[in-house]
Amino acid sequence: MGCIVYEMIMGQPPFRKRRERLKREEIDRRVCEDAEVYNQRFGEIVRDFTSSPNSYHRLFTTKGDKT
Repeated sequence: MGCIVYEMIMGQPPFRKRRERLKREEIDRRVCEDAEVYNQRFGEIVRDFTSSPNSYHRLFTTKGDKT
């Protein structure tokens, strides 16, 4: 879901440059090893949402929650 939100805001998918053609293996490697690049369009809440590895925490908790 984070990738979809990223693409909606940026107008391009994460981990690829505009019009860049990549094999699936390279995209998988970038997802696992490279850091996301955010610009000023992303607020702190959106950054936290798209970068959280735990989907439950991403969807159902806020920063102050301890669950």
